Amino acid sequence: MENERETLVRVRELIGQKKYTEARALLEAMPDNPTAQEWLAKLDDLVAKEAASPSSPARTGSSSPLSQIDMDQVSEKVQAALLRIEMDPIIAVKVLIVAAASGVLAGLLDAILGLPGGVLMFSFGWLVAALNGPAYAIWRGRIDKASVIASAVAGIVALLLWYIVVEIIVGEPDFEDSPYFFFQGIREEYMNLIDVFLTGAVVGLLSLGWYALLPLIPNRIEDLPGRKKE
Repeated sequence: MENERETLVRVRELIGQKKYTEARALLEAMPDNPTAQEWLAKLDDLVAKEAASPSSPARTGSSSPLSQIDMDQVSEKVQAALLRIEMDPIIAVKVLIVAAASGVLAGLLDAILGLPGGVLMFSFGWLVAALNGPAYAIWRGRIDKASVIASAVAGIVALLLWYIVVEIIVGEPDFEDSPYFFFQGIREEYMNLIDVFLTGAVVGLLSLGWYALLPLIPNRIEDLPGRKKE
């Protein structure tokens, strides 16, 4: 009970700071607490009222068009979109940071080792795109709409950063004995930015699907005909 009181105090602070998404996540984590559920209903009303409120008065004086945008309204729209898909923004940011960092590291490793090569058709870039796919679902502890979107985005970010790093380091080797010559042919024939986006999204989604299927495999094996059950 003491922990729940501390959580409610934290929720009150977040609402005061207009961090509604974080406040909602904390309240939803206490489904058996009547106070939390009451606050959750009030939070929904608050978000709806603020979303329906008129825009703030136009600012006077000369300013750029960008400065005329009401950032509060933009923030509210973003929070509303995250609420609709039940996306945890803190976990989402962590996923993007890890995906970007691993993509850069993969690019450095592939560039240093000259991968993929004529002998070893392997790339760390494709590997990290796959590994980052289920990251949001693992950290959130469930698979939902948010984890599906996050898996595609994480795959894109990881593969995109890998591609950029490799492009910067490898460049355009024009001699056949270069360790990058084979990879240059692959890149020129099969990969461009559109391919990177599509491949990253597909790899991220496939890895999430594999993560979702893994818990079911042992049960399927146990049900195979002829297998002795203990």
